Amino acid sequence: MKKDTGLTIQYEDDKTSSMNVYEMYHKNNNEFGFLIKSNPWSGNIVKVTSIDGVIEGEKIKGKSPYFGNPKVMAEFYKCDRVCDCNSQNMVSVSEVSCASNFSSYDCLTTFRSKK
Repeated sequence: MKKDTGLTIQYEDDKTSSMNVYEMYHKNNNEFGFLIKSNPWSGNIVKVTSIDGVIEGEKIKGKSPYFGNPKVMAEFYKCDRVCDCNSQNMVSVSEVSCASNFSSYDCLTTFRSKK
């Protein structure tokens, strides 16, 4: 069943709200570039750009679901809609706090299918 969150269409059976950022990376075919949002950020959308020690396309080393809690870097955008994420409203590039937390983040982009 799909649900329109006002930002993008999410599929309820994806259960992205019960995944941490590392699991979202794996679900996204081991690719960066997916967008996440957290209620405490209010008005910020974040694009995951890297995970410490991970080469895009490869799995994260370590034991799921925390994988040793490697640092996650991202671009932070000051906006409420995915379509507004661009260089003109990017406010910073910094570490995503609590990337291993299961309830902190919602994924705003459709995961890429496996090739």
